[in-house]
Amino acid sequence: MAKIKLSEIKKFLKQISLIKPDKDIVGGRRGSEENVKIKFLLPLLELLGYDRIKDMGFEMLNIDVALSINYKPVLIVECKSWDVLITDYLHQCLEYSLKTRIPNI
Repeated sequence: MAKIKLSEIKKFLKQISLIKPDKDIVGGRRGSEENVKIKFLLPLLELLGYDRIKDMGFEMLNIDVALSINYKPVLIVECKSWDVLITDYLHQCLEYSLKTRIPNI
């Protein structure tokens, strides 16, 4: 993976600092998982050098995002609503890991 430029990190940090969770993520909607994925996770993964088309698979066996290197899945990324604890869903991540034989969650 390419080295991340400081200017790109600053741009990302500025972008997420503008997010107001109560309005931009939850904002009276039922659940906010997709907002977390689109407004926070995808920009972060792109900053880290992952390509949305080549490296990311979406909703494969109900997995929110499966990251690939050279088209081989290597990492599961599970999104949850802003207002829940991800630790309450570790069993779900483990199940996905076992189903797909992807070792990283």
